[in-house]
Amino acid sequence: MKSPENEIYYSQSLISLYSAFRDEIFNPKSVLYPSCGFDGSPVKVFDKVTFVDLENGNEGCVIGLQKE
Repeated sequence: MKSPENEIYYSQSLISLYSAFRDEIFNPKSVLYPSCGFDGSPVKVFDKVTFVDLENGNEGCVIGLQKE
């Protein structure tokens, strides 16, 4: 069973920042999100997100994020 800290989460403050960037500065075709951990926030704003993490202590995070 996963513990709550090992589940995908979405930060409303990051979603707001990413939305402002997309709307006011630049709307990229894709986004690279290194050291993502379990933060899936970019997928709520951008169409194509590539999640990258070494998963040291975050085992399963990239697989979980790819399902988003």
